[in-house]
Amino acid sequence: MTDILTTTEVELLRRQVDRLTAELGDARRQNADLTKLVSDQAERLLVAQAENEAAYKEAYNAAAGPHFCHGKPFGARPRPGIRDLANGGTS
Repeated sequence: MTDILTTTEVELLRRQVDRLTAELGDARRQNADLTKLVSDQAERLLVAQAENEAAYKEAYNAAAGPHFCHGKPFGARPRPGIRDLANGGTS
């Protein structure tokens, strides 16, 4: 058995290398396109998430339950309400 390739075998291998090189170039271009798409989608997701959180916060502040009152820290005695005043409480 010889270790020398024939001209036909060399030409066949050269064509295979050329084909694989072209496929590799195509795959790299496709990879670059997909990488850009992923980057664009990640950016869109961040923007959408920020908008969603802002909308949620706005809706929560407009309609949700109890909130921390900056004017009255926890433990401070609450201001008397209308019921307290009606029952003889002081203002």
